[in-house]
Formats: sequence, C-alpha cells, structure tokens
Amino acid sequence: MWFPFENHGAQIGDKVYARKIPFLPYIRPLHRKYSLARVFSSAEMDRLFLSNGMELLGTSYATPQFERAGAQANAWERRFVFLRDMLNRCENTPGLRALVGVSMLKAYQKLL
Repeated sequence: MWFPFENHGAQIGDKVYARKIPFLPYIRPLHRKYSLARVFSSAEMDRLFLSNGMELLGTSYATPQFERAGAQANAWERRFVFLRDMLNRCENTPGLRALVGVSMLKAYQKLL
C-alpha cells in the first residue's frame, strides 16, 4: 500500500511546494517527474544491487508512525492515530508487511 501523501514535497517548474502533496504517490509518472524524493520498487533495488555483485540479506517494511500527531496539537496525523496499532500489527504479519509499509528496508552485502 502506498501512503496517499508525498511527504517530501514537489517541484513544478521553478515553484517548490514544501508540504504534503495528496495522491502523488499513486500516479508514478507524475511522482517521478515532480516529487522531491526518489522512489524505488523492491525489484528495482534488487536489479541495481544484485547486478553489481551484491547479495540480498533481507527485506522488510516499516509502517507510518504518525509521530507528529503526538508532537503537534494541530497536526493532521492526529486524525489517523487510531490506525497506528493496527498498522503495527500488520508490520509483524509477513503477508501484510509489504502492503501497509511505506518505507522499504533492504540489506545487501558485497560478495567477496
């Protein structure tokens, strides 16, 4: 599952929008063109590293934590904090981990 907001902002022409952009992660061509962050699929990461002599040690995913919800009284994340416990349970369930994770964690090792 992709998170419905691009948290890193976007640039369109000379104008930088340094705030959350709704639905941009769902439209990959637009995300590639305008987002200030780069996104790679697990397969793209594997192609890049495995073809250059690396061995994949493991892949995992992290769910959104809504950390600003507790830090800022007016944070929009406060409305979604009820999802945190459910997402944490999904993060520990192998079949659901990749579906709800918004951050991919991969470890590679250089082959000797």
